[in-house]
Amino acid sequence: MILLSALFLLAPLISPYKYYEQNLKNRLSPPSHKHILGTDHLGRDIFSRILQGGRLSFLIATLGVLFSSVIGVLVGSISGFYGGTLDEILMRTSDLFLSIPTFVISIAIISLTEGSLSSLVLILALTNWPKYAKLARALTMEIKSKDFIDLVSLTGARSTYIITTHIIPNYIGPILALASFDFGKKVVWIANIGFLGIGIKPPLPEWGSMLKDSLPYILSFPHLALSPTIMVVITLIASNTLGEGLAETLYKRREIRI
Repeated sequence: MILLSALFLLAPLISPYKYYEQNLKNRLSPPSHKHILGTDHLGRDIFSRILQGGRLSFLIATLGVLFSSVIGVLVGSISGFYGGTLDEILMRTSDLFLSIPTFVISIAIISLTEGSLSSLVLILALTNWPKYAKLARALTMEIKSKDFIDLVSLTGARSTYIITTHIIPNYIGPILALASFDFGKKVVWIANIGFLGIGIKPPLPEWGSMLKDSLPYILSFPHLALSPTIMVVITLIASNTLGEGLAETLYKRREIRI
């Protein structure tokens, strides 16, 4: 994940060509020393487009996971700490968002915003915060029952202080592990949206749209489809492996911090 992030972050510096640069004389060229992953049907360098596509996918996935986790942690912490009617309202609201098909929300928002990058981030934030909220609520209720929380309350500390200082820091580990697992899934989702033709708009490259464009040539020029597919798979495996490592490490080292 570190290597992929570094590659995509430095994409403008290490790309041998501009991702939009066309050369019809070299269209559908196989991998060579000039184009290490070959060229597409418009003669554009696939390696440069892979880097730029990864840069966009990682940016959208990172912002989507960040916003959804922040919203979920806030909602879950408030719900688990205060309980009662407020808990019921917040949890039923999260159930409502979970019941709405993600694809329906995606189509509605994309149709209104013409598939901008901000709209994709908004979709991820709106559809994914409930899972973080439910996890945060369960962990908040667990930590809330500890004796040191009662002691802090007796000192006259405000609820917001207790939540932000004593509760959230004690369960941030599981949230980070969930976010790592979620990141790979979001990259796959972005590729799916791009493959359907409703994601990032040309000329910006995206792994899903690159795979879609390769379909008419897939039998004769399989390298067009292999590159974006392999990148999606590598990202998903790396994200899941990181999540498993974080979960295992944080579970072993989990201690209540007063």
